[in-house]
Amino acid sequence: MAKGIMIVDGQRVPFDGEKNVLAVIRKAGIDIPTFCYYSELSVHGACRMCMVEDVKTGKLDASCSMEPRDGMEIRTNTAKLLKHRRMILELLLAAHDCSCTTCNKSGNCRLQELAPDCIMTVETSGIPLAMAVARAFNVPLVIARHSSDITEGSTVNINYVSGSSKTIQTMAMPKRALQPNSRVLIVDDVMKGGGTAKGMLALAQEVGAQVVGMAFLMDTATPERKLVDNYISFFTLQHADEENQCVKVELSQN
Repeated sequence: MAKGIMIVDGQRVPFDGEKNVLAVIRKAGIDIPTFCYYSELSVHGACRMCMVEDVKTGKLDASCSMEPRDGMEIRTNTAKLLKHRRMILELLLAAHDCSCTTCNKSGNCRLQELAPDCIMTVETSGIPLAMAVARAFNVPLVIARHSSDITEGSTVNINYVSGSSKTIQTMAMPKRALQPNSRVLIVDDVMKGGGTAKGMLALAQEVGAQVVGMAFLMDTATPERKLVDNYISFFTLQHADEENQCVKVELSQN
């Protein structure tokens, strides 16, 4: 068995006899998701959820089927990896029965652990898209509002700076809408500067919820630097010419 030292997320991790990179990652105390891996069985490598990124080459590979090498340096949580895992998880959920209340694995299911508990958006234009995503995941939809005039009991309110207009705005939601430690996926139609997305992120964190991802139908090319990181958009609005009624939209690169 090989032995040496790997660098995992900047951490030097010695290995001696571990049969794959996944075992070294777990030895470092880092948890990455797996569905098909069982240490006592032969490596299958089918789910592709345990992918890691080689720092030198930028290549993604399944850690369960990689042999550790002395001097190897990998990352386990880059933006590229998060995008890949979200895509795999969405494909798995799309083909999944989701009959959780009658399944004998309910409460002891890795897919349940990784899937969001609810979808969160802000009024008003993003609601139809977020509702469709909530139906696909079979989870509730939580809507944040720009007004604190809410009649559904006690509320959570935050002030945030708009990423595009640079003005201070208010966002609120009923306190009971999100439970502490719930897993939240933020979904909206368009992101400009990222201020609204950052506001929803702060609102979820205020009640102790965990934001597991942010997805937008479209972002804008400007401003280039957004107020949030690690998000997915499908399209990027490059240019809008109102005078000539011309819009340039490209597939997003993030």
